[in-house]
Amino acid sequence: MNSEKHIKPSPHAIEPNLEPVPSMHILDLPPELFHRILLFSILARSLIPDYDEAVNARRALRLKLVSKAFRYAFQPALFESRVLDRFGSRHSFTTPRRHYGADQLWHSYLVYRVHNETDPAIGRFVEIQQIAKKICIAALSDYDKIVDGLCWLALARGTKYPGHRKYWAEHIARENEPPNPRLNLLSAAAYFGHLDLAKELLNEGCCPTKDDLFLSPMLLAASAGNRDVLMLFQEHLPDYEDRSSGRRTTRWRGKTGPTSIEGAVLSGDIDMVRLAIFPPSRAEPQRPSFNGQEFGNVDPCSNSGYELTNAIWMSTNWDVFQYIEGGLSPSPDHRDGYLALQAERGNLGMVEKLLDHGWDIEGGNKLNNYPLIQAARAFHLHVVDTLLRRGANPNNHERSQLGSALSAAATAGSMSIIRKLYEYGANNDNDPSDQMKMLRKALLLEHTEMVNFFFERGLLGRKCPESIRKNVEVEGLESMIQLLEKWEWVEVV
Repeated sequence: MNSEKHIKPSPHAIEPNLEPVPSMHILDLPPELFHRILLFSILARSLIPDYDEAVNARRALRLKLVSKAFRYAFQPALFESRVLDRFGSRHSFTTPRRHYGADQLWHSYLVYRVHNETDPAIGRFVEIQQIAKKICIAALSDYDKIVDGLCWLALARGTKYPGHRKYWAEHIARENEPPNPRLNLLSAAAYFGHLDLAKELLNEGCCPTKDDLFLSPMLLAASAGNRDVLMLFQEHLPDYEDRSSGRRTTRWRGKTGPTSIEGAVLSGDIDMVRLAIFPPSRAEPQRPSFNGQEFGNVDPCSNSGYELTNAIWMSTNWDVFQYIEGGLSPSPDHRDGYLALQAERGNLGMVEKLLDHGWDIEGGNKLNNYPLIQAARAFHLHVVDTLLRRGANPNNHERSQLGSALSAAATAGSMSIIRKLYEYGANNDNDPSDQMKMLRKALLLEHTEMVNFFFERGLLGRKCPESIRKNVEVEGLESMIQLLEKWEWVEVV
């Protein structure tokens, strides 16, 4: 006999609701919840497997392309995630006056971090806060505007390092010297034109040719066009002091710099360039000499020649370019690479002037010196269009380690440039390796339109290698695997 009691259901028991729960579109969620979902999606897409400290924000950045709502909500979530603190980028930021989309993003992020950080041990955000407050007190300036300007300076200082982060996201000891807040304050005073504060800091022993968190005070005074501050620095320095032990280096200082000429060139003002090259306070102001050498016959291999050559590479103004180039003794070698560099920087005016004066549109015979490829890789459609209209060969890449112009445009993620190149006959039919390079770039960017374009136009000539398929799988790009299956480039499992 079964000893278990039979329990009858209570008449008051609640029947379970088996009706399906109505679905809700993600964009219909409360804004706070949508923000949290987007935040954790950014974090998940930024992590690099097997590397606890490394992030790659490129996949996360593509979330803003989902819809307009995602684009509007993306930046606050990205900044709160702080993945850009550790994100390595090879993007080049060359001057405080030239701001493209990536520069604007980095600047906005740095401003956000400066305004919100309270721990002085994390990066140098609090230090930037403190410098901004001191400048405001000295000049009765608006705090937000000062922070905005200082953040551009911090980005310019970190231009050649991953993600502009070095020197502001980390506590870096430069040449065994600790961070120097007073020197950084002098740089800020030079840039904003505060002469009295600059005098006070010079009297404390700050050197205007050194740099730390920001670029050197001499460079910033010249680039901002602050003549009185630059002349003050020149008066404070010797005519020329060699610290290089006979080697050609920038280990020297004097009334002409180093770096003041570079700053004057960045200003685009030829009068500032003349002031930087010929300081009124030099020992023999009547002589047209530059650090003891006749201007017009300066040896390019000397310290002074190195400074002029570097300034030429920074030139964005044709008159300034010609003036400084005229200071060097004639040498065909120092001209190589100018056109490709200006194309990479997107300086259309200089590109056109160089072409008008006979520069080779294909870049000469040096490795990786193709203006068209450099412009495509740097996402400068207006330069690409000009070069193509003036006869650049879209398929020329024999001496390029970066691949063809098409693969460079794929690296940039630019459909507009790819379409422009295709319009002018770009293809890589005879280069299977380059075909795979541009496909890999498009897949890793999750650029569906680009991948479809390559297939539809017949720009890919063979089956997808196993290495690319595995690469896509490791990155977790299921949508790209499906896209390859659609075009029958991988075996459907």
